[in-house]
Amino acid sequence: MAEVSASWPNDDRMVLAISAMGQTMEGHVDIEEDRLLFTLELPFMLSFAEPMVASMVRDQGQHLLAPPKG
Repeated sequence: MAEVSASWPNDDRMVLAISAMGQTMEGHVDIEEDRLLFTLELPFMLSFAEPMVASMVRDQGQHLLAPPKG
């Protein structure tokens, strides 16, 4: 299970702190004119998972941003 905290220091940036498996990851989401830029700093112990995390963020991000069906 993961614990996620988020804050909005301004209208265009969400700051995240994610704790899972005894590790803490920090990152942010920047809202730009034509895209969202997601940055997540992985601890060294989780760096091997970077390609998997990046793929999941791309795939799930597209799903979350899609217009509702129906």
